[in-house]
Amino acid sequence: MITMKLSPKEIAYNKKMKPYRIYFDSIKAKLNAYLTDTLNRTLVTDGTFKCSNDFNLLFSKNNKLLKVESIEKIDDKEDRILFSECRKKIIATFKSIHFNFVHSQVNYWRKMHLSNGKIVVSD
Repeated sequence: MITMKLSPKEIAYNKKMKPYRIYFDSIKAKLNAYLTDTLNRTLVTDGTFKCSNDFNLLFSKNNKLLKVESIEKIDDKEDRILFSECRKKIIATFKSIHFNFVHSQVNYWRKMHLSNGKIVVSD
């Protein structure tokens, strides 16, 4: 097994971020379940969400959606157009979703993918 020694800067960063990691570990199941249920209710039930991409979602400290990225690399023009349409639907949906039970001091990421016709949000 290969072990790496962390630099003093990395050690300080890990100490600084430890409380935030502990907090997110305590609420991640509730947050993922809430986002999964809400997105399935709003996007999947109307039948217009036909995206096959997996997405990374970046949220701000205030629980606002900052960025939607595709996990896979997009090469074709058709795929880019489809990704753009899906991205717009996701952004529009998150404008109406409020989850004030998350009290974050840092930005955080979630992963969203389609599985068996249902949206699944994970970390």
